[in-house]
Amino acid sequence: MKVILLVVAVTVLMVTQAFAQSSLTDQINSVYAVQQQQEAVRHAEQQRLEAKQQAERRRAEKRQAVERAAALAQMRQAEKQRAAERAAALAIAKKKEAEAIAERKDNERYEDKLRAMQIEQQELQLQAEKARVARENDFINAQLKQQNAQTDVIQSQADARRNVSSGEKVLLEKIGEAKVKKESGIFK
Repeated sequence: MKVILLVVAVTVLMVTQAFAQSSLTDQINSVYAVQQQQEAVRHAEQQRLEAKQQAERRRAEKRQAVERAAALAQMRQAEKQRAAERAAALAIAKKKEAEAIAERKDNERYEDKLRAMQIEQQELQLQAEKARVARENDFINAQLKQQNAQTDVIQSQADARRNVSSGEKVLLEKIGEAKVKKESGIFK
C-alpha cells in the first residue's frame, strides 16, 4: 500500500511539473506514462499478491501432503502393529494348540499304559485264580485220596475183624467140634 501511495505521489509531482513545462502532447504522454506506471504498479502488486497466495496454497498443499503422508505412515504403522499382534496371537494360539495336542497325546499314552496295566493285572489275577483252582483241585484230590485211604483202612480193619471173627468162629467151631469129639468119646 505504501508503494502505491509513493508511486501516486511521484506521479502527481511529475504531472505537475510536466504541466508547467511542456506542451499538451507532452502532458498527455506524461499522463499516459503515469497511468502506465500505475498500471505496472497495480499489475506488480497483483502479481505479488497472487504469488503470495500461490505460495500460501503451495505451503498449504505441502502441509496437507505432509499430513497425508504422516497419516498414511501412521496407518501403515498401525496396520503393521495389528499384523504383528495378529501374528503373535496366531503364534500363541498355535503354541497352545500344540501344547493341547501334546497333552492329549500324553493323556492317551497314560491311558494306554493304564489299560495295559489293568489288562496285565487281570491276567495275573486270572493266573492266580487258575493256580488257586489247581491247588484246590490238588487239595480236593488229596482229600479224596485221604478219604479213600481212610476208607481203605476202615475196610481193611473191617476185613481184618471179619477175618479175625471168621478165624475165631472157625477156631471156636473147631474147638467146639473137638470138644464134641472129645466128649463123644473115643478117647475117653
